[in-house]
Amino acid sequence: MIRFLRKRLNRRRERTEQDHRIGKFDITLSAGHMLPVYQRDNPQYDRFLPCLVRELPGGMVVDVGANVGDTIASMVDQNPDLSYIAIEADDAYFGYLQRNLAKIKKVSPQTQITPIMALVGKTVKVGALQGDKGTAKAVLSDAEDQDTAIQTRTLDDIVQAEHGTDLALIKSDVDGFDFDVINSASGSIDAQGPLLYFECQCDTVDQYQEFLELLNRLSSQWDYTFSVFDNFGGVIVENADASTSISVLRYVQDQNDGTSKRTIYYCDILAYRENHTDIVTRALLRHRKRPVQDNA
Repeated sequence: MIRFLRKRLNRRRERTEQDHRIGKFDITLSAGHMLPVYQRDNPQYDRFLPCLVRELPGGMVVDVGANVGDTIASMVDQNPDLSYIAIEADDAYFGYLQRNLAKIKKVSPQTQITPIMALVGKTVKVGALQGDKGTAKAVLSDAEDQDTAIQTRTLDDIVQAEHGTDLALIKSDVDGFDFDVINSASGSIDAQGPLLYFECQCDTVDQYQEFLELLNRLSSQWDYTFSVFDNFGGVIVENADASTSISVLRYVQDQNDGTSKRTIYYCDILAYRENHTDIVTRALLRHRKRPVQDNA
């Protein structure tokens, strides 16, 4: 009887989970995960980071908000010689992440991938995580619930603990609180100047203001330049200063406020310093499927 029930449970799980092919890897997506639909309808959706890591000569990539490991799979497919840290805070998604990393390691055993279950940040107090359609969104803790808020770790602490002396790229996708993730890595940014790729989703005016401050700080304190993508993966502007990038965020915020017609929902921002300009140029050309010149 127990064996019969176990088989029945496994069959039910198989009907709800999804198998998905990314490059040379077969991974498992949670029920209702929208990645296959988004990539079917939007050819550039979630396609830039593999182009970027393909150009990296070495170092460590930190993926904050790794979800089920789909982005890690796409990056390892293009550059298995980098080392990766995959960070996810949600229990359910972390379970999928571990399963999928095991699948990736079977195909690419030489790749170093470290999974970490943690909520990354510096000042934001999170009361809960709510998942839907393949993503988990943080819910802010009320003032009276601060003692029960989920404890966070700074990205600086995680990088230091993993001995990340050659930090190449920080990717963050935590649905509205990516400014706090990047702020928690200020020591690593100051010491190593890695590439940064983070989502700018503004559900509140406060989040919008935090992203404006982050872009200004990255530009003024560390001389970062920006390329901005829409939520479908298309490039809006490249080699932009903070002012131009903020103009794009303001355009989206006008739509959030209802003062402008909706065209896009959020932006992804790539931040890079002068020493990474050639790498970014080649990655953008590849992302747009244009010929990459050897001397680019």
